[in-house]
Amino acid sequence: MDFRIAPMILATITLVYLLFIHPAINTSFSLKEAANYFKILWPPLLMMVLAWSVFARHSYYRPIFKVVFIILQVLSVGVLIWFLSYMHAQHL
Repeated sequence: MDFRIAPMILATITLVYLLFIHPAINTSFSLKEAANYFKILWPPLLMMVLAWSVFARHSYYRPIFKVVFIILQVLSVGVLIWFLSYMHAQHL
């Protein structure tokens, strides 16, 4: 398998995971389950770190790959911030 695609796969999985656990999007995911930040947020944070480390390891990606990867990571960070602000608003 060509491991140059690994950062893109990790970035996509991270975004899908964050969208899945967001209570505003997935109403079947309860607020009680989402309230434990450490249990919920360590997998996407670990996947983000792994994706960036694999991405930084190689320099031969095409420009379109780099742009899409960065967009996916920025979207993931945006959804993560939205998740945290949503959870904070629910606890107030």
